[in-house]
Amino acid sequence: MSMSPIHAHSDPAADAAALLSRLGLALLGLVVPCAAIGARRAVFILMPIGCALILLAALLGANGEGFRQMRGSLLTPVGLTIVFLSLWSAISLLWTPFRVDAGARFIKVAGTLMLAGAASAFLPERTRANSLYIWPVGVGLAALGAIALELLHPPFLAQLQDGEDSTLERGLIACVVLAWPALAALALRHRWNSAAILAMVVAGAAVAVQSPPAIIAMLLGALAFAACGAKPRVAAPWLAGIAALLLLAAPAIPLALRMLPVSTAMDPAGAMAGFVAAMATWAEIVRGDGWRLLTGHGLDSATRGISGHYLADNTPLGILFEIWYELGVLGALASAWLAAQAFLACGRFHAGLAPFALAGLVSLLTIAMLGQSTAQLWWVTMLGIVLVAFAHVARGQHLDRRPKVQAMRNFGASET
Repeated sequence: MSMSPIHAHSDPAADAAALLSRLGLALLGLVVPCAAIGARRAVFILMPIGCALILLAALLGANGEGFRQMRGSLLTPVGLTIVFLSLWSAISLLWTPFRVDAGARFIKVAGTLMLAGAASAFLPERTRANSLYIWPVGVGLAALGAIALELLHPPFLAQLQDGEDSTLERGLIACVVLAWPALAALALRHRWNSAAILAMVVAGAAVAVQSPPAIIAMLLGALAFAACGAKPRVAAPWLAGIAALLLLAAPAIPLALRMLPVSTAMDPAGAMAGFVAAMATWAEIVRGDGWRLLTGHGLDSATRGISGHYLADNTPLGILFEIWYELGVLGALASAWLAAQAFLACGRFHAGLAPFALAGLVSLLTIAMLGQSTAQLWWVTMLGIVLVAFAHVARGQHLDRRPKVQAMRNFGASET
């Protein structure tokens, strides 16, 4: 009996590769966002497994295109800056007071980002239409789950509280940063009504959980999307300049605030007392650092210094302080250049993807500047998942056969 045409042309290796790739993406896009809102360490287990499945799929499918893409990415301004920043961070281990812990952190962070970068490069060359919905479904379910957990207050969430670092808030922040590639996936399929509903659900979850970093990041991301929707190539240089200026001029911020006549009478409720005190502490550190402003105190010296009470408890957290305190002028220059080049690169994306990529980058930087545990491995792991998400969505642009239209004009249009 002769075989059917379908089975005659079947390639078991290709079928297995496609299945493994879908499983890996499902873990990253569906399981991770939902698990993150209630399971504190789920992301550390699921992210490496998901990326490993994608790499195994590439190996079975004999996809050698990823090596060329990785090599090409490293030779871009963004890639070269990342390499320099990594080398400078490694060199700073020579003078950090927490050499063992900082070395372990460097290996974990570098390994996580390398794994995410490799998975992004070895994704299938073209994204299937149905697999694009992995990201919006995962983010939507996670946001709804966050609202439900906030309303029900199950006892297990209280057990996962670590100081001011709530597991639920972590999961919500993951929803916010993954919302932008999820919205881009819906926009690519012209599901504008669904995109609007997803955005409102994520924003509603941020308000319900009462997470200031998530709310601010979502708001600024939305403003960036509105500003970039019509002309992302024009808006990208402005965003690049703002980000670079904030990173370069960070030590001047507390010094300038110290010169302002701030009085407790102006803030009777004490809402700004913590911020004012943190800026005063930072100003004293800047004045007393001397030549340490050039080299920094070494990797992990800020977070370890605060937890070990070598620095004052009201020392500010966030990327602005940590980069200058740990890596000094060279680290700040490299970080400013990296941020600027990242915005410019996002502005050159496909017209349907660029506004979402720019808005996502604004949200990421906002959360990093607000200091929501961005030095911890969970945040770096989420960055890696966001990278995979945008790479996956970007490879689905061949599905868009319609004439190019401006994203902002279409946002209220009907679904097709």
